[in-house]
Amino acid sequence: MVLYPSESWGAMKEKVVDTLLLVDDNPFNRDGISMYLRTKEFRILEAGDYTTAWQLAMQEQPDAAVIDIVIPLVAQGELSRDTSLGLQLARELKTHYPALGIVLLSAYEDRGREFFAMIEA
Repeated sequence: MVLYPSESWGAMKEKVVDTLLLVDDNPFNRDGISMYLRTKEFRILEAGDYTTAWQLAMQEQPDAAVIDIVIPLVAQGELSRDTSLGLQLARELKTHYPALGIVLLSAYEDRGREFFAMIEA
């Protein structure tokens, strides 16, 4: 919860601000999504890799997450199209925070099969 000045009262009032964890190793994608969500008054936690995302989630306990399916383990880490650490991150976050809303995204067309295999398991 964040306190904002009230225009009509001239005092502080409470306003719920949803915190979103945004995980994408591509800075261009991350910046674009982040800029848009900030215009909707979301508080954005940004990460470009699995390790940073996990640390932020444990510290900040976001309300929702937007996660790229293909992310590296660490910043500047080697990335392979076979690296679906975003799916693993989503699974682990749901285990820790069952009520967490998660949106998965990918620029790779074939990642849909992995997602459906994950939810059917």
